[in-house]
Amino acid sequence: MSHRTTLIAAVAALSLASTAPAFAVSAFYDFESQTPGAATPLSITNNGLTATFSSPSDPGFYSVGNTGGLFAGLTGQDLSYSGYSPDALVISFSAPIGALSFNFGLLDIFGIGGNDTLTLTTNTGGATTATARVVSGYAYPEGFLSYTGPSFTTATLTSAYDIAIDNVSVPEPATLGMLGVGLAGLLASRRRRAA
Repeated sequence: MSHRTTLIAAVAALSLASTAPAFAVSAFYDFESQTPGAATPLSITNNGLTATFSSPSDPGFYSVGNTGGLFAGLTGQDLSYSGYSPDALVISFSAPIGALSFNFGLLDIFGIGGNDTLTLTTNTGGATTATARVVSGYAYPEGFLSYTGPSFTTATLTSAYDIAIDNVSVPEPATLGMLGVGLAGLLASRRRRAA
């Protein structure tokens, strides 16, 4: 491996390191331990990572409850709002993360349909959209959203309909471990060639 190739690989590795999540363990938020009716802003800590759920319309726009038999993927307690004017749901984390997933339901209370999507945007410019579908035997569209991207501390969820979420998961990042293995391999390769 030439010095130029080694330099390019080192710069690429450092670039990956700068986007790696700072939070190194997984965290899970399912609202089961929250008091029914607890309203936003609502902070929950799991494995040392605090997630604060809020809305621009707070206080109390979203609350912990049980949407009952409305969604197959939301069981037990969830965080939801059912009203006439949907508003964004904002999730802020106490440390940067690089991935997030959760079950969601959309309370299409007027049965309009046709735009059953949930959009996630991050404070670092990342974005993704998930489409909801009505599961056989249930009345409202639901889905699963998973996002991986540059480290972020805030995710904003928006939809044309009222949002319900459950089983929010922040996975343990593998990026740091992969970076370490890659750098070790790079150094070992360089030493072999130098010998």
